[in-house]
Amino acid sequence: MAELLDYATLRPETGTFITPAMKKREDDIVWSIELKGQRIYLYLLLEFQSSIDRGMPVRMMQYVAALYDHLVRTKAIDLADGLSPALPIVIYNGDARWKHSLEELVFRPGRQ
Repeated sequence: MAELLDYATLRPETGTFITPAMKKREDDIVWSIELKGQRIYLYLLLEFQSSIDRGMPVRMMQYVAALYDHLVRTKAIDLADGLSPALPIVIYNGDARWKHSLEELVFRPGRQ
């Protein structure tokens, strides 16, 4: 995939993403780059927390939705063309080793 990216088109995207459901995000970094002629967004979320957040998948969906909302409102993308791909990335820096699998973090009905 790295060979398909046009690194000459890499650029930082500006914007602070605020929604009623979450606080202002200060540690978000969004870059865009062209992949085979289509602009895609790399969403790097720097979460400096010392414990594992089991709700992180839901939080990431909220952050990506806020990013899309920003892109639509600023006319960076047109919904008639569909949504550009976004790759959310979370960096964990806790002292304890990350030992939870994706299955343990995702809500499953009947599980407490």
